[in-house]
Order: sequence, then C-alpha cells, then structure tokens
Amino acid sequence: IHWKATARTGTLMLREMDEPAGSDVTLLLDVPSSLAAGTAPDTNVELAVEAAGSIADFALRAGRTVTMLLPQDEWRRSRHNPGVEGRTLLLDGLARVAPHKATRLGSSLRTLLGYDGRRPGRLHAIVLVVLALDRELEYVLLRLRDEGLQVSVVHVDGATFGARAAAGETEHLVAVLEAAGVRTLGLRRGDDLDAVLTLGSAPWQHDGLSYASVR
Repeated sequence: IHWKATARTGTLMLREMDEPAGSDVTLLLDVPSSLAAGTAPDTNVELAVEAAGSIADFALRAGRTVTMLLPQDEWRRSRHNPGVEGRTLLLDGLARVAPHKATRLGSSLRTLLGYDGRRPGRLHAIVLVVLALDRELEYVLLRLRDEGLQVSVVHVDGATFGARAAAGETEHLVAVLEAAGVRTLGLRRGDDLDAVLTLGSAPWQHDGLSYASVR
C-alpha cells in the first residue's frame, strides 16, 4: 500500500513491492467476566468486541495482516490476511467471544504475544482492547514501548455502564502511558465508535492513512 498516496486520494494505492515485516497488527481483546457491566446488548463487553472488530477490519481493508488474540474457552490466536476470507474468519472469531475468567494480563501479556524482548519478528504494532487498566499492565506496556514496539490501548470505560471504577487512577495511568508514547483511546457508553476511532492516532492509522478513508 502506498500510504501517503492513499491518504491524498482516498483510494487504496499499491506499491510494486512487499510491505515490510513490521506491517502486521496484533490485536488482543481482554473481557474478564468480573469487569462486565451493563445490560445486554448495551454492555462494555459488546462495545469492546465491536471496537476490536472495527479496528481489525480497518487494518485488513488497508492491506495489513492481523493476528487476533481472543478469549474463548482459552486464549485463541488466529492470523487473518487481507481479503474477504480474512474478514469473514475475523467475524466468526469475534462471534465466539464471551467474558472469561479474569487473568493477570500484565504478567501473561508477553507469553500471549509470543515475544521475548529480543526478536520481534512480525510483531510490530500491538493494539489492546481492555475493560480496565492497572499498574502491572502499565509497566509491561511501557517496557514493550521502550523495546521499540508500537503499542496502543483502547480502554472501555466501565463506569459509564454502571460499574464501580477508580476514575482518578485510570486517568493517571492513561497520562503516564500517553507521556511515554503508548497511545490510548477511551470509549464510553453511547460513543459514536467510528467517530472516536477516526479521531484517534494509533498503529491502525499508518503513515497518514486515516480510519475514515477506508470505512
């Protein structure tokens, strides 16, 4: 994809060369049942799933390969290539997502990503869609950023769905992450998802390619 030409024309433009290995997006969706809030279908879990699907679909439409880490009976990894088949399999995987038993995401994130801090391979841009932030996760994300990975977090605000939340703590964590170059985006109940993602700045908006231009 010729990203700058795409942004200028609003039409996907192709280069006569392969994308670099780092063009992949790895997206992890974490929806522990202990943090679920709201009344179906208007829940923070549904909003998180919708956000993950929208971001992954955008990346596929933009010609990027997407690796999804989704909670089902256990964590399930799937790799999706651009095209109709990749998008269809993506939707099938998202349809199977359900709130899962809470795990300490911060302590298990590197294992889930398959990253040891030395050889990122195709692991370049990481997007987490989560229902909560904590200091342990913050620490791991900051380390990943220091190691040269592009890291973004989409946080669904459970308080807007009726959950109890320490707003001040979340705001502090977001400020620390942003200051370190970990891009964060907050979603609240009733938000226009397309509008919020269009205004955001994250790995799925690559080299000037906006979310809006491919929607």
